[in-house]
Amino acid sequence: MVGRDGELARVTRLLDDALAGRGRLVLCTGEAGIGKTRLAEELTAAAAAGGVPVAWARAADRGGSPPYGLWRLVLDEPAVRGDAGGGSRPDLWSQVFGDAERPALTAGADSGSAQRFALFAEVRRRLAEAAGPGGLLLVLDDLQWADEASAVLLTDLVRQLHGTRILVFASYRSSPGAGDETLLRLSAEANADRVDLHGLAAPAIGDLLRAAGLPASADQVDEVYSQTDGNPFLVRELT
Repeated sequence: MVGRDGELARVTRLLDDALAGRGRLVLCTGEAGIGKTRLAEELTAAAAAGGVPVAWARAADRGGSPPYGLWRLVLDEPAVRGDAGGGSRPDLWSQVFGDAERPALTAGADSGSAQRFALFAEVRRRLAEAAGPGGLLLVLDDLQWADEASAVLLTDLVRQLHGTRILVFASYRSSPGAGDETLLRLSAEANADRVDLHGLAAPAIGDLLRAAGLPASADQVDEVYSQTDGNPFLVRELT
């Protein structure tokens, strides 16, 4: 990974804070191809090297996902199910969410029912259990595609992260000046930190060009930047 040393150092410090009992949400934003997932991969590698369990879920197209679809994926992750070592446990999805036809899933994100309250509490309990004494890194990729019910459950979880050993790293595709309601709501939470990724600076572009065996003069770097705005994916495609 090139040009993201500062961002990686920051999220690694936040992981260390979470492992010390100061759970947080890291909301990593930026345009497509800017390096959000790549940063998550580096953080995951750092966590794994320290023996921290990692659960990773990627949101699907919002129109094709059932309510709480993102959390179905989370609860199916070995680190959360508790069977990463080869053992078996009862299916958490059926225990937590029950029959997909029950009102808890179909009532919608605005329902204030006792069912939803109990549902959210049980998901929090499962994650805290998964974290145990060693902590937990939960990566939610492409959060912009998550269904509204999943986003509401995440907001509830973020409000209860203080005092846990859980770091939630959520990548969120956004454009400059975007005012998405979910992004604004999560950004406003006290237990949330924003890491906004922008285009690479000239030295990092030069490093990418040299790594590809191409000239990296000042003029060449300027030309690449003018065509890509420093977007790492576009820089690599152009090289």
